[in-house]
Amino acid sequence: MGIKQRVNLLIQAIETDKSEETLKTRKKQMIKNLLESSLKYVHIVVIQGVEIQVDNGDGDPQRLQELASIDQNRSRAHDSIIGVINAVNRMCVHYELAPIYQGKETRRDIGDFTLEIVSEYFADRL
Repeated sequence: MGIKQRVNLLIQAIETDKSEETLKTRKKQMIKNLLESSLKYVHIVVIQGVEIQVDNGDGDPQRLQELASIDQNRSRAHDSIIGVINAVNRMCVHYELAPIYQGKETRRDIGDFTLEIVSEYFADRL
């Protein structure tokens, strides 16, 4: 089952839940955060790759600081997406659904999963 299908099942479970509407809205916002955080992380990784690729390697202190700042932003975005994935997976457990993320708990695998999310939504665009 694809990521979008698992997300749809979770949304359906939330919508049929007998919880208050405000709680349902917050749960659906967490799913939206998963998608937006994935896009943000992939964007930062691509920017970092391009910046490293075009770096002339002269060791300019300002340039090194820029690269370090990009890496810090990437690391923070990665930490954030890990938290969001864990929260969404806990919702899946609550609703007795398969987890959205089913891979290994390594940073690399989780990072790769964010690209899978973005790719699947992009491939299925209108």
